Amino acid sequence: MICSPYLTPRTALSVIQASSPERCEIYTRFSIEDFASGASSLPVLKSILQDGYAVFEVQALHAKILLASKQFASIGSQNMTARGVRNREATYCTEDAAEVAHVEQMLEPWLDSATPITEAMVEDALRLLPPVKKAFRAAQSAAAEMEAEIRAAEAERLETTKRELNRRNEKTRSRHLAAKMARKIIDAQAPNGQISRELAQSFIRRSTFWHSHSSGHIVSGRGHAKRVYGVAGDWKVDFGANSFLVGRAIRRCFRTVEEYIDKWEAGQPQDASETVRQLRRDVNGAVAGYDGVELSGYYSSLSGNDMMFGTTSIDIKFFVRVVLEGLPEEISAPLRDVNEAQVGI
Repeated sequence: MICSPYLTPRTALSVIQASSPERCEIYTRFSIEDFASGASSLPVLKSILQDGYAVFEVQALHAKILLASKQFASIGSQNMTARGVRNREATYCTEDAAEVAHVEQMLEPWLDSATPITEAMVEDALRLLPPVKKAFRAAQSAAAEMEAEIRAAEAERLETTKRELNRRNEKTRSRHLAAKMARKIIDAQAPNGQISRELAQSFIRRSTFWHSHSSGHIVSGRGHAKRVYGVAGDWKVDFGANSFLVGRAIRRCFRTVEEYIDKWEAGQPQDASETVRQLRRDVNGAVAGYDGVELSGYYSSLSGNDMMFGTTSIDIKFFVRVVLEGLPEEISAPLRDVNEAQVGI
């Protein structure tokens, strides 16, 4: 007893003809759609009918079963077709008498409803099939083209997604490397947050100006760098009754820049203008009064970018410029551009 919805040359014939017509019954489908699509073969049906095999139609058959009563049964996904040989199929076989009987019992109601497939039916189908088969092949071709188009579009989407992912990964890697380099630059200047006297002097040398020079011009006050002093790295320079706490200003600026770097590396939206304002506040707030105590709030004696101490000033823009110097371009450029635009505090 053979149950296979689809039968095609060679595979079906090699199995069926292994048994004589007197000992073999075949149960299959009789569907013009199957024959038009090539899923099943009318010539195979014609051949086995002419050889004397009993062939029956079972409506909606999908099971694939071989059964020798009380001896053997196999149940699986494999049709008796060429594709059934090539596809990834799975079939369970048993010679256990109880299991074989169970399969046979399961089949009984299906076989009771089976109807014979005759040579006349096959001849009618062979005569009427050509135009249907032609139309079906045209539909198959259109379906194949559509499927190819859909798969190509999906492949392009996947490739686009892959490129975008690679771009993002590369961007993330680039950000990571730039952030790592920036931190190294800051750490090299201020190891463990410690500011050296030489670094403090460098900032004073490059951001301090005289406003009462005999030339009538504002000139560099670089000589004030020699007056930098402090205890435990808390460097300052006195201007009259006030002191500019240069060590604290540098440390606070570095901390602000590091916070900016952390967010920039994480891809979080950054407001360069607000960061520069904070850097300027870091500088402007680092002033002590005559008693050596840091002033609360911010130093109010301002003239544009200049914190005025009598006729001497600390140019906040120049101070921030030194803070940003040497950092990777992708990090420093937005901050430097804002700083040069002279945003307020």
